Amino acid sequence: MMPGISGLVLTTHIHSMPNTAHVPVIAVSAKSDEASVKDAILFGAVDFVAKPFDFVTLRAKIKKAFEASR
Repeated sequence: MMPGISGLVLTTHIHSMPNTAHVPVIAVSAKSDEASVKDAILFGAVDFVAKPFDFVTLRAKIKKAFEASR
């Protein structure tokens, strides 16, 4: 949990601002139930990584997200 703002709200803010609307967001959360994953995607995340995660998986998802955004 982030202090002061949820990741879902932050994702919405990122995508609502013209200078960051193109930035892909990958949700990273300890909550990995189906509803949390669906909510992250619904709010604009391009992918989801459950904690704890391995860095190889995270790196691959980051690379995929940036390649898709070009």
